[in-house]
Amino acid sequence: MITERLAQCLHITRAKTSIAIFGVGGDQTATAKGKVELKVTARHKDTTIGTTALILPKLTLYRNNVEASRREWSHIKGFDLADPDFEASDPIDVLLGADIYAQIMDTGSRKGVSHHCSTRDSLSSIVRQFWEQEELPNAPPSLTSDERICEDTYATGHSRTPEGRYIVRLSTSSRTMDLSDTRRAAQRSFNYTFKRFRHNKGLEQQYQKFMSTYEAMKHMEVVERPKPTSNVCYLPHHGVWRESSTTTSLRGENLLPALSDLLLRWRTHRFVIAADIEKMYRQILVHPDDRDLQRILWKTEQDQDPREYRFNTVTYCLACAPFLAIRTIQQLAHDEQANFPLGASTLQRDIYVDDILTGADNQTQLLSLQKELWEICMAGGFPLKKWMSNDSTLLTHIPESDRLVKGNMSWAPTEETHSTLGLQWSQQSDTFPFTAAQLFDPLGWLTPVTTRAKITIQSTWLINAKWDDPLPQHILQDWREFHTQWTTLSNIRIPRWLIRTNRIELHGFSDASEQAYADVLYLRALQENGRSETSL
Repeated sequence: MITERLAQCLHITRAKTSIAIFGVGGDQTATAKGKVELKVTARHKDTTIGTTALILPKLTLYRNNVEASRREWSHIKGFDLADPDFEASDPIDVLLGADIYAQIMDTGSRKGVSHHCSTRDSLSSIVRQFWEQEELPNAPPSLTSDERICEDTYATGHSRTPEGRYIVRLSTSSRTMDLSDTRRAAQRSFNYTFKRFRHNKGLEQQYQKFMSTYEAMKHMEVVERPKPTSNVCYLPHHGVWRESSTTTSLRGENLLPALSDLLLRWRTHRFVIAADIEKMYRQILVHPDDRDLQRILWKTEQDQDPREYRFNTVTYCLACAPFLAIRTIQQLAHDEQANFPLGASTLQRDIYVDDILTGADNQTQLLSLQKELWEICMAGGFPLKKWMSNDSTLLTHIPESDRLVKGNMSWAPTEETHSTLGLQWSQQSDTFPFTAAQLFDPLGWLTPVTTRAKITIQSTWLINAKWDDPLPQHILQDWREFHTQWTTLSNIRIPRWLIRTNRIELHGFSDASEQAYADVLYLRALQENGRSETSL
């Protein structure tokens, strides 16, 4: 077979034909409308083989994407290769049949020694990142062409329903891959998923419940009498919906704020609230013209034939889904700013994906903020759930079903912590506790501890120790001391609230040694009675 592009470049006389091409599984994949007589000549021998080649627009989507260096392959040194540029990522224009392959191959073979897979980055450069300097990010770059397409598509294509919900268009790339093969891939994934169900009934029950809820909420619908069309993309099943990109959508600009900035702002409020936007992506409708880019195969019983469904809302596995969700929240803040100024300001600054962390200086302001935040989100069709607060009085104004902690509102004697953007937070003590089993430290509070571990790793690396070599006694002793002290992390609690007065001072310190360097910033609050408090 030969591509239309190469046939035209060679100016070969063609003959009309109509031959169906069938692939694996017996599915027809294409129809050849023409054929040519092709001659294949060896580069280094006086040998020519003739064959008839069918003309197709495209033969395969495969391209070599692995960088290779023939200089590292001693077993092919001195050979004149049939393809001297085998490592190039060029399109494939000719496919030869097995009969031709047998004629062009020389006798004998040369095989290299098998090795482990390697990465483009050396192991030393990867490990070195443990102790190298952490640099502050530069100013955000200008939008790329793809990011500009996403923004323009959203700005010109979004709309709202009479109930206030948002309708968005999917941003597609001019480099979009051929979608004709997505149904076959989705069918394979579908068959594999139901094969897993036969051996895991618990997974099947959870999966069926999830899909039934999806359909009951009208987030997906059956495609009645589906017709073949080129503008359809079928999404595969993977047990858990993939967060990776598909072939149809652009990723869009990263609209998330810096996590450290959001947490620092949250620490400046005396009274705080936290909430979660329920099913954030699925509250946003996709324009009907784009919904066929989100088709799936599904059935409710093992012995049924699969049916085609389409998702009506933004789907998790699209590359553009995070952009569409965050951009819609920003648009909601812009559209409703006049009606809900406090809520709009919060949505513009104090949200990270679907988590809202904000607060106020007194309980009255906090209650007003919570009310506006609820109203502005409901105006766009985004219900807020899992409410938390360090003010038990405010929580009494929130329905129990919407609170993260159910039941009696009085603080229990046993302290309970909950995850807030990855950090454990106690509503009762209003502190961030740590555990030895799990460490997430976006603000660098535990740097004095983790730096010691990095120094130990660096020391083992500098002596070029092998994986199975015993460690020198001084390194082993350092590690044992570190391991023993690690359990004391549970005694560390960082107060959430920073500012207790309007009179504050910032004190910064930095130091360096042959092993490490660091800096720290303290906030010193001056009270009216002359006393002061210092916080990290």
